[in-house]
Amino acid sequence: MRVILAGASGAVGRHLITQLDEAGHDVIGLTRRPGSLAGTPATEVIADVADRRATLTALHGITANAVIHHAVPQNRPAYRRSELRTANRMRIEGTSTLIAAARQAGAKRFVIASSVHGYGFADHGRGYITENASFGSMPGPDADAEQVALRSAEQQARAVGGVCLRFGLFYGTGTDAPVSARASGVLPWIHPQDAATATLLALTRGGKSVALNIVDNTPATWGEVQAAQVVGAGRPVRAPDWLLKVTEPCVYPLMTATNMRVSNERAKAKLRWRPRFGSYAEGLSAAT
Repeated sequence: MRVILAGASGAVGRHLITQLDEAGHDVIGLTRRPGSLAGTPATEVIADVADRRATLTALHGITANAVIHHAVPQNRPAYRRSELRTANRMRIEGTSTLIAAARQAGAKRFVIASSVHGYGFADHGRGYITENASFGSMPGPDADAEQVALRSAEQQARAVGGVCLRFGLFYGTGTDAPVSARASGVLPWIHPQDAATATLLALTRGGKSVALNIVDNTPATWGEVQAAQVVGAGRPVRAPDWLLKVTEPCVYPLMTATNMRVSNERAKAKLRWRPRFGSYAEGLSAAT
């Protein structure tokens, strides 16, 4: 299979290039930075998915069987509103551009990176959220734009038979941040390598017009994961809430107001996928 991969140099993209190549697929990697795919088996194409005309021009004459949209930055959450606007533009306009690219290339398969953020930054209780839960419709002061963008991206993808992968929060990407003292709610997590494996399987086993939760088996608090990621530190840096509201306004409700356990049972059944790392502790331990 020939695959166009947008976001090829990202946290998931680099794992995915390797896995696609090992599975016998040819990869056309879209990236904004020349040379960023050097040393990989991907054919590099320079294009900014935010620029529709330039992207379609760069891909002119290229045929493919599938398009994968991983162009939303995944190495960390959007901490500031400017970062969130960029991510949301990639979700709405970028999805439209890549669907057009799929049509141009003759691709019949479309896979898109979505997010569990679409379930809303709220206390969801102790039950596990399935794909049947309301998605992209929970209001919130800073989450409204992201909810709209995630809903739009999934609607566009599913309209063309695409598979929407609702990823948990990524860890193991070399980032850390201060946390609120009230960051006690559990959240769903996923290692980028496991996200790549799920994406690979979605190409052939995902079906059409479906959404799947891609999370590991062990929800954990923001503070627990951050403490484990900070090398040589026994605990993450704590910051007062008033400061976090100013410096990290978009991620603050995720730290403090969200309690979310997400089920991965449908992905396990449909994709025959199992996360290699059942918890953040296993994933971080493997990297040391």
